[in-house]
Parts: sequence; structure tokens; C-alpha cells
Amino acid sequence: MTLLQEKRFDLLLSDLDLGGTIDGLDLVKAAWRGPHNVKTIIMSGKSSAKTAVPDHTAFIEKPVTSSTLAEVLYLEKQN
Repeated sequence: MTLLQEKRFDLLLSDLDLGGTIDGLDLVKAAWRGPHNVKTIIMSGKSSAKTAVPDHTAFIEKPVTSSTLAEVLYLEKQN
């Protein structure tokens, strides 16, 4: 989380379930609180998780194909 405040990132791609004390949504919130405009993408194997993802964050359902990932990355780059 500290890196999100100290370093510049163009994109944050995270799984929703990180298996620890924080989850992907916590990372997204931290990225948006930081000084940089970070594009954010959350992925999950649970399609119902899409409703928890903020509007400014793209969602990818797993399993992810390379073409789906490439498409989402392209769209995020354009925004």
C-alpha cells in the first residue's frame, strides 16, 4: 500500500481475493486516494463480484484469456 503512495503507477491490476487482511478493493481505494491518476482493473472468478467493483474500475471475470486481457488493457489505455 505504501508503494501506491510513493511511486507512480499507470495501472493497477489485482485479483479481488488476495487471501490476506486486504483485498483488491482495498488496493483500488488506496490507489485512488494517492497523488497519481491510476487506472484500476479487478479480476475475480466470481461473476457476482462485479457489483462490488467501483464504476471507475474495470472488471475481468476469470479465467482470463489473453485476448480478453489485451482488450481490457487497450480500453484502459484509451481512457
